[in-house]
Amino acid sequence: MEEQTTNQDLNQQASNMFARITGIITKPAEEWLKIKAEQADAKKIILTYVLPLTLIAGLCTILGYGLIGKSVSIPFLGSITQKGWGLGLNYGLISIISSVIAVFVSALVIDLLAPSFKSEKNFGRSTQLVAYAMTPMWIGGILSIIPSVAWVGSLVGLYGIYLMYLGLEPIKSTPKEQTIAYFIVSILVIVVSYFILSLIIGAILAIFFLGSAGGLI
Repeated sequence: MEEQTTNQDLNQQASNMFARITGIITKPAEEWLKIKAEQADAKKIILTYVLPLTLIAGLCTILGYGLIGKSVSIPFLGSITQKGWGLGLNYGLISIISSVIAVFVSALVIDLLAPSFKSEKNFGRSTQLVAYAMTPMWIGGILSIIPSVAWVGSLVGLYGIYLMYLGLEPIKSTPKEQTIAYFIVSILVIVVSYFILSLIIGAILAIFFLGSAGGLI
């Protein structure tokens, strides 16, 4: 009975996540209003939405480099193939860890800046804004299962910029005259946070995978 209840909960959670993904991508203006009406629970959002999506995108990266790989042209050296489970695991973990931390850090900074733009200071709301606006990036990350076309996924992720802009007014109660300024600062915070975190986490993981990558290829 307990196992059946757990399965039902997981199915409901998956159904809710799919509905949120579909809504935020196809009807963002309407979906932001639905999100505004929900309780802003930062922990729940990260555990039940951010983490599953980042794990899926990260797994696709691991499988992509482990099974397929991609060719890279290097001046004077010709073309080499980047392929191996160690490489895939490295890239996948960087993607997963940096994404989760970036959501937390970006939401924290955006929330601290809220009063400067006459917006609501509420960490839960800031987490909603960042997490749901980054949805296209994680969906695009699924294309990493074919590394040579992963760049298309990055283009899909750019749609998140538009989602962020639409979400500021309803989620953070940002006045129209402050929306553009707050939007620009918010995007810069997310980009810089993700970039710096990727570098730091990549450097740390490189230490662990440098010796083992060759053996996993």
